[in-house]
Amino acid sequence: MTEDASYGAKFDGSLVYQWDAFDLESPNYMRATPWKNAENGPITFFETPVTYTNSISIENAFENGSLELVTPISSKMA
Repeated sequence: MTEDASYGAKFDGSLVYQWDAFDLESPNYMRATPWKNAENGPITFFETPVTYTNSISIENAFENGSLELVTPISSKMA
């Protein structure tokens, strides 16, 4: 048995117009690039990132008004 659940021909490095060759804002616009495997596989794509978002709020009222200071704090772990 020689099949391994892959679909299509093997990557051979030939120049082809990828999806971004038709995007006006892409650096590869109207440019053929090598047909090669992706740098990252499905394990990287489905890896679950962790993101924390907190904030600090300080509030005080005075006779002539009030003051509020808010500072967002974010942390991203992937």
